[in-house]
Amino acid sequence: MPTITDTQLLSIFKGAPLSRRTIRSRLGFPPRTVLSAVIFSAVKRGVLKTVEPIEVGCNKYSQYLYKP
Repeated sequence: MPTITDTQLLSIFKGAPLSRRTIRSRLGFPPRTVLSAVIFSAVKRGVLKTVEPIEVGCNKYSQYLYKP
């Protein structure tokens, strides 16, 4: 089973806040369950953090955004 290291994730994210859709496209469109597992694991390890949409200038109420 292939694994993604923290440095690989940070090189993909490049420091900008990203939505789940953008993360999925940058990872090469993996299945949704794989994407959720990668994001959950990265948040748990402290590689990513969840940010509020207003912090990045988005007025949407329920959008999940992550920032390295």
